[in-house]
Amino acid sequence: MKAYAYRDFLVLKRFFILKLSCKLSGILKFIVNFVLIISF
Repeated sequence: MKAYAYRDFLVLKRFFILKLSCKLSGILKFIVNFVLIISF
């Protein structure tokens, strides 16, 4: 039982990290575009 819970936890963690990195890359792209618009 404990092994299943641990596996689910790992899957959730991976999913969370993927979502977080997607969000972070989106924010980074937004910031880069913003800076480019300001500087040019």
